[in-house]
Amino acid sequence: MEPESLPNLSIPYESNTSLKNNVNKSESEIIGDPYQLKPKAEDNRKIESIEFINGPAKLKKKWVDFIGGQSVVDSMGLSKNDVKRQEIIYEMIDTERDYVNDLSIIIELYIQPLERDNIISKKDFNTLFSSIEQIYGVNKELLSLFENRQQENPFVSEIGDIWLTMNEYLKIYLLYCSNYAYALIKLENLKTSRSFSRFIYSQFQNPKSRGLTLDSFLIKPVQRICKYPLLLKELLKYTDESNKDYENLKNGYEKLQTVVNVVNGASKVVEAVYSLIELQSRFNPKISIVTASRKIKYKSEVTISIKKMSSPTSQTVSPIDQEIEKKQRIVFIFNDMLIIAKALSQEPNRLEKGKLKLIEKREFSDVEVDSGTETKDKDPNLINTIEITLNNPEAHGIIFCNSETEKEELLYQLTSSLKEYETNNAYTNNPKVVKRLPSEKVYSMISNMSKVATDIENDLNSKQDEEKLQEQEEEQTKDKEKEDDVPLSFDDKIKIGAITIGLAVFSLFTLILFFKLCSHLEQYFYYYAPVVIISLFAIKNRNKFIKKD
Repeated sequence: MEPESLPNLSIPYESNTSLKNNVNKSESEIIGDPYQLKPKAEDNRKIESIEFINGPAKLKKKWVDFIGGQSVVDSMGLSKNDVKRQEIIYEMIDTERDYVNDLSIIIELYIQPLERDNIISKKDFNTLFSSIEQIYGVNKELLSLFENRQQENPFVSEIGDIWLTMNEYLKIYLLYCSNYAYALIKLENLKTSRSFSRFIYSQFQNPKSRGLTLDSFLIKPVQRICKYPLLLKELLKYTDESNKDYENLKNGYEKLQTVVNVVNGASKVVEAVYSLIELQSRFNPKISIVTASRKIKYKSEVTISIKKMSSPTSQTVSPIDQEIEKKQRIVFIFNDMLIIAKALSQEPNRLEKGKLKLIEKREFSDVEVDSGTETKDKDPNLINTIEITLNNPEAHGIIFCNSETEKEELLYQLTSSLKEYETNNAYTNNPKVVKRLPSEKVYSMISNMSKVATDIENDLNSKQDEEKLQEQEEEQTKDKEKEDDVPLSFDDKIKIGAITIGLAVFSLFTLILFFKLCSHLEQYFYYYAPVVIISLFAIKNRNKFIKKD
């Protein structure tokens, strides 16, 4: 029974979490343009009880419709809070059903074909999908408990006990969310593979995907786990403290919030990775800047003059003493490197949009910064400038700022980032960067950071010792082979030949002696042969003779 017009119930748990819902900005970076196939933005709206979710229209019933209409609700004598509570529970179950369906689509359209056809390596596969299949199992069970409770009675009086039961299993999300940033990076790298790009584009065109790319599906577990505490918080708001469900909901909310706090920490890394992916996609020709530890700290459009140094000795010649050619450039300051780029478009917001061309890309270990205070007295045109020195290859440059305030801000960003980089890399001359922790250690890292750090260090040291031992053994083998391969001298060959001839003569003499001895003993053979045979027979059967006696 569907009423002609349903009231629009606004549920606050759809509000923003710390991880943006619209972070998937790189969906068009596959073969073709998938956005041409997606529903238009103006169609993504609610019309009475019709709601567009991720593309196709879906009829979204409310609890009052599910139970039989407003007249049935009125006959139950429920308060407004009771009705609100039932609407939230119904929405919780309904959205869980949609979410579990999305997880099954990931498994059916992506995980199973990739695993079956070996399109990518096992290592890349594990990085990309992490624990999605385990999450599917957990949430399928959660949905089953929800639906069974709803089938028992459309008026769900208690649901907090289910959350308490499933809370421990939801910790599997820690593993997935901690790995998610690495999955994004791996996905970007895999898109350079023609076979993988063709595969994900083919699956994107499948009607079951509803116009969603793999990127959009992979973020769903992160979004969902962040919504659970909001759902429970809203449910608590309309649950009376005297209700037997209140304490269970409260405990369930607190436990879930602990999990989500860790996920929110991982989401900051994810947001940084998305920013890097978006920036990387703007460069033409393409460059690679995406890592899990890198983040953009500052960006600004500046006027700059850069002079390449033809030889190391020319570093002593300052660009100030040369002809200055000013160019409009965009400076990107990261936590570990500096990028200077040229905007290829004339858009007003060139910092955020439009194609870029790489001019300079240097690690902070190859960057030196000078405020330019020593040169401003020499030339009034060089007031409010910052001098930078770039190494490997060598280049000098001057950044011209429009004001003292602009100079101070840019200088602060450069020097503070450089200082932070030097501090983080001061402990070793040759730092080893662990790109990705083994997946089985991610959860342990969250719960016991110091223990895992020690384990990783021990693993690395053990591996290094094994590699050194293996190298030593290989060197010894090579040395031995070299010794064996040393050419023999003429004298050595004479000696070896003489010994060989002597052994041959001795063998021939021994053989002749043996035949002589045999011919001498031949005449006695017929006398002693029967005696020897009878003796051997008696020895072999002596036990039988003894028993008979």
